[in-house]
Amino acid sequence: MNDFLGVKLADLDEKIVNGMQIITGVVAKTEPLVIQINDKLFLTEDFLVLTSAVKKYKSKINNEIVIIDNSLSINETVIMLKQQGGQSYYIIDKEREL
Repeated sequence: MNDFLGVKLADLDEKIVNGMQIITGVVAKTEPLVIQINDKLFLTEDFLVLTSAVKKYKSKINNEIVIIDNSLSINETVIMLKQQGGQSYYIIDKEREL
């Protein structure tokens, strides 16, 4: 069963954490990034903030620069924090099989 912080993904839509709502979405497009929340709501990059858990970045490991690629793919389910007012959506992780 897929979960996030001990909560089943199916139950995330209505959870509120510190004034932010936890919601899920699906990657509709990657270039430019578009996340589908429901049949009518599509979020563009202007409203999205990505964490390192869902993007490509460089890191120094054992004095060597390596590229970590956590980029999103079409149809992946993402877990987001929706800021009150709905102006920003923080993509904090993606669904991963255990």
